[in-house]
Amino acid sequence: FLASLVSPSWGSYAALYAQQTLGGVSMNMGALGGISAVLPHLLTCGTAIVPVALALFLGKKPAAKAHNQDSAPNHSALERVSQNTTKNQPALELVSTENTVKDQRCQLAFRLRDPESGLTLTPENIRTTHTQKLHLMLVDKTLDEYHHIHPTYDAATGLFTCNFIPRTQQPFTAWCDFTPEGRNSPVQARVSVPAMPSYSMPPRISTARDVSTGGITAHIESNGPLTMGQDSTLRVQLRDGAGQPIKALGPVMGAYGHLVGFSADTQHFIHAHPLTELGQPIENGTLEFHISPKHTGLSKFFLQLNVEGREVVIPFGQAIAPSVRHTDKVTAPAHTTHQHAMA
Repeated sequence: FLASLVSPSWGSYAALYAQQTLGGVSMNMGALGGISAVLPHLLTCGTAIVPVALALFLGKKPAAKAHNQDSAPNHSALERVSQNTTKNQPALELVSTENTVKDQRCQLAFRLRDPESGLTLTPENIRTTHTQKLHLMLVDKTLDEYHHIHPTYDAATGLFTCNFIPRTQQPFTAWCDFTPEGRNSPVQARVSVPAMPSYSMPPRISTARDVSTGGITAHIESNGPLTMGQDSTLRVQLRDGAGQPIKALGPVMGAYGHLVGFSADTQHFIHAHPLTELGQPIENGTLEFHISPKHTGLSKFFLQLNVEGREVVIPFGQAIAPSVRHTDKVTAPAHTTHQHAMA
């Protein structure tokens, strides 16, 4: 309760922490059942939780409203443009689209504009990064379905186009990642892709440390709790069906892998590649990624790999803590106690 007074994000994170520490007490109980079930935990664990909540409350500083992306105005279907609030980022304007329908091909057509000059961007204005001019990542509202597409350019219309086939009847968020000529760092723009009809489903995010898919098991850890505004190293150790470390991976867009992450509301985006460069040995089957989250709460990640010529996509969840001024007074739930200094 005290954490929720600080901010909704702290409230959500405190609820997640309570679930992890109180031992599986349901957070959706009825009034009498909930009180009777949780009372013993409060009597035994409350003395540890209350100081943490008080520390969060006393250390809270008012957040600047201008940095709250959730307060951005909604655009109509005819004006589905990038809702980024960061200055000097190109806008992605969705010119034409079809409402997504499950198992049917959907075509997207869009243009990119540089807000500084107002000019439409073309492939000649965009640098090649990881073998492509443009990377378009699509994720549905539930965060279960993910697509990575490289749009093509039509010089006659000045539009980028791409196609995908949705497997669910959900709206999507598209994130476009690219680097304009003359800039060293990539820029990102997002746009909503509607579904008709749309079945409202909440995002599904599991924070299990071990995930298995496609005959591969991934163990996920980090050099401390992932925290908003702080640099972290996310490690993924890969093992085959026999439990042996996977030390040989094929290239994925000029790297050993491709990692993207989405906040639960899909309004924030993380894009990273392994620190181990292609051609270097993969020590103990482990890939490391440098990330610096700009948001808090649960996030869903997708790791693309090339294992013996076949694509494997490993989904996993992570909890990102809010930044705290007095970190020595507040202990957030850590993914691992192993510390590792980034190079």
